[in-house]
Amino acid sequence: MEERKRILIDALTARFSRDELAMDEFERLVSEAQGAKAQSELAVLEASVLGSAPAEARSTTGSAERTPAAAGSAADVQNAVAILSERRLRGDWLRGDKVAAVAILGSQIFDFRDVPLAEGPVRMEVLAVLGSVEIIVPPGLSVLMDAFPIAGDASVGKGVETRARAGRPSLVITGNIVLGSLNVRLG
Repeated sequence: MEERKRILIDALTARFSRDELAMDEFERLVSEAQGAKAQSELAVLEASVLGSAPAEARSTTGSAERTPAAAGSAADVQNAVAILSERRLRGDWLRGDKVAAVAILGSQIFDFRDVPLAEGPVRMEVLAVLGSVEIIVPPGLSVLMDAFPIAGDASVGKGVETRARAGRPSLVITGNIVLGSLNVRLG
C-alpha cells in the first residue's frame, strides 16, 4: 500500500509541476493519499488522478535504461517528493535523465556517488519551500546550477567541478528555493 501511495504522490507532483493542478488541489490530494487507510480509498484517488490503469502498470520503479531519446515526455521525469518528511536517495536510484525534486517543509538528499551516469546531462528541477535539498556528487561530475533563491540559499561547494566537458556526464540544476536551501557538495 505504501508503494501505491508513493506512485500516486509522484503522479500528483508531476501534474502539479506541469501546472495541471492548483496548489490547494495538489495539497488536498497529497493529504488524502497520505491519509488513505484502505486500498479502496487509494483506488478512487488513482482513478481520478491517474486514470483506470492498475497501479502496477504505472509504476516506473526498477532500473530502466537511461537514454536521451526516452526522456522527451513528462512521464519520463523521475519525481522525488518530501512534504513534512525526509527522503534520502542512495545507490543506483536514478531511472532516467530528468528529476523533479520537491521539498516542502521537508528535506531531500540525492547521492550521485554510486549512480552510473551516461555521457551527457542529467537535468534536475528543484522546488524547495521552507525545505532543503542536498546533492552529493562524486569528483569529476560537472555541475551547472541556475537555481533562483528567494530569501533562501543555493550554493555549490568547494571542489565541485562547475564546467561542462564534452563527452562527460554532467548535472544541470534549475529551480526555485523559497525560504529554503539547495546545496551541492563533493562526496
